[in-house]
Amino acid sequence: MDQVLMPIGFSFLKITEKQALTQLLNDLNAISDTSGIIVTDAKSLNEAALSISQYKMLDKKIEKTRKLITEPLNGLVKEANNYFKSLLIQSPIPLEVERLNKEVLNYNAAEKKKTNDLRKAEEARLEEEALNHAIACGKDEPAIVVETVIPDYKVSQNTAYITTAKLKKWRVTDLTLIPHSYFILNETAINTIRRLSKPEDISSIPGIEYYTEDSLRTK
Repeated sequence: MDQVLMPIGFSFLKITEKQALTQLLNDLNAISDTSGIIVTDAKSLNEAALSISQYKMLDKKIEKTRKLITEPLNGLVKEANNYFKSLLIQSPIPLEVERLNKEVLNYNAAEKKKTNDLRKAEEARLEEEALNHAIACGKDEPAIVVETVIPDYKVSQNTAYITTAKLKKWRVTDLTLIPHSYFILNETAINTIRRLSKPEDISSIPGIEYYTEDSLRTK
């Protein structure tokens, strides 16, 4: 592998963190090329097993060094996040935004209802007028009423600061009609039951088959 160098931006590291990272980089740069190992006999088998063990030790060392460096940073990030979250909680912003949102939505709903009521009243008036005209003219049926045109209420049309959008949502009306492709298996529950069983056990879950795969464990 190509030589691994200390990142330029890691100048913030403490002495112990820098020493641990330097040692890790030295170990990584000292890795022998194992691409030529082909397992054909007992000797190459031992070489492969030894290489796997060394790689896994390095993998654990990478994770250990990562935690050594990142955990203090994670604590600082958490502290900063909590601070800014507290600023928001202590301010009137969330409650007032929620309240004012309701005010706007309630107003829009009332205006829309008012427009619909006006339209219905106008349609009823025109139908009654047509019926009375038909009766006065001695006709059996009233003339066709021309549909009245009352424009729909345009939400928030009187302000440049607010626009509304229709949120796309859904709800379950009949669970039995939903295709199976939209359901997700509870893999956590299945894995828990499988771990509690023996390798040779038969599945107790309908539609689930138990099987095993070989996995190498290095010493």
